[in-house]
Amino acid sequence: MVTISPFFRAFPDVRDAVSLLKPDVVMAHPLDGGHAVCVEGSVAQTARSLGADGDRYRRLFSPLVDDADALAALVLAPFAHYHAVP
Repeated sequence: MVTISPFFRAFPDVRDAVSLLKPDVVMAHPLDGGHAVCVEGSVAQTARSLGADGDRYRRLFSPLVDDADALAALVLAPFAHYHAVP
C-alpha cells in the first residue's frame, strides 16, 4: 500500500531514499490436506505454481495488476459525500 499511496508518491525525494523490503511470498492460503497456495511477487510466478489453475488465476488477476494505478486511485480516493433525497 505504501508504494501506491498518493501521499507517499507526493514526496519523490523521500520515496527514492527509502528501500522497501519485498518478501518472496506475499501471502499464503491454507488448503485442505495440509497444503497451501502462495501468492508470489508477480501474477506469472503465482500462476506457474498453480498448475492447472494457473491460467484461470492469470485471467482473473492480470487485468487488476495491469490497471493497478487506476484501481489504487479508486480505492484510495476520498469518500464522496452523498445526501439522501427525501
